[in-house]
Amino acid sequence: MTSGYLYCFSNSSFLPNIFKVGMTERTPEQRAKELFTTGVPTPFKIEFAKKVNNYKQKEKTIHKLLTKHLYRINPKREFFRAPLADIKEFFDLMDDVAEDDDDTDDADDDESLVVSEDDYGSSVISGFTESDLLCEVSRNMAECFIDGQKIRHVGTAGTPTTWIGTYCREKDRIVMDGRAPFKTPSQFAAQHYKTERPDRTTAVNGWSECEYEINGEWFSIFNLTKSAVLDGGPPTGFQRQNRRAKAAAAARRTSAVVPVPPVKN
Repeated sequence: MTSGYLYCFSNSSFLPNIFKVGMTERTPEQRAKELFTTGVPTPFKIEFAKKVNNYKQKEKTIHKLLTKHLYRINPKREFFRAPLADIKEFFDLMDDVAEDDDDTDDADDDESLVVSEDDYGSSVISGFTESDLLCEVSRNMAECFIDGQKIRHVGTAGTPTTWIGTYCREKDRIVMDGRAPFKTPSQFAAQHYKTERPDRTTAVNGWSECEYEINGEWFSIFNLTKSAVLDGGPPTGFQRQNRRAKAAAAARRTSAVVPVPPVKN
């Protein structure tokens, strides 16, 4: 059984809360040095790493979970924007390699920064179907937000202020003092850029760049699902509870006992 490492790297050149999650058959230290090329101004920092069996399959599993339940910046790259503690919880669900199972070889590792979506078949997570893992992502605000939900757009580097609006269920609009209601998160984000970044194109995917607030914390709206609201309560409470339960179910295929992290309210 081939073993290798799953790792989480940060880089001071990146915006806050952006991390690279990948795998390697060599040591994480060696992999971090390999990634420090002329295209990267500063070295990568190892936030944490874990030696596991079936490391290639586990990388696909953890990418699948992070993509669905957190925020993947680019579907073809291994970079995620999320609190480091949230990523760590998924790593903790993966079983460590036993000391006597260490039989790594010299084959190529971490096949590049490109990860094909075709790699993510339902067979990746044995006994855990695609439909179990992937709830339907919604782009209907009425299905995603509760009345009075705060929604913000921070914008890219150089945007001077953050816009914070409120979802009005009666109007099905994002409202903000002094401005006409916005029909979609993309319209909200585009107006922000038009007002404060006239040098920048207003073309923007608001579902990718906007966030919503629950109990003082902000989360990406990118992966909100219809079921989050239909099952009752604020979407984040539902999602955060279920992502841990589903991640635990996925990890049980290789672990006899999997501790489920406590749900943060």
